[in-house]
Amino acid sequence: LSGSAQINAMTPFYTLLRVVPNPASGEAVVVGVVLFDGSQYRMRVSQRKTKLAILLARENEAPVWFALQRLQGRVEQDTAARRQTML
Repeated sequence: LSGSAQINAMTPFYTLLRVVPNPASGEAVVVGVVLFDGSQYRMRVSQRKTKLAILLARENEAPVWFALQRLQGRVEQDTAARRQTML
């Protein structure tokens, strides 16, 4: 969803949402996925796996929820913008 990965605007893709609570130990939990079908984005997040990631982060939940909320907002914003250009 960012400019860091230049992807053809119509190419379907998916990306896994990983929370890495402790990079030194290699711990990571895939909490969700963002899908793009060529016309719109979809985002799915597992509440159960998000809670696990928060536990592994020693219950420092604010940054995890903040990142997921920001990403959800971006998915909705990009989808709305794409719909506007299709009209």
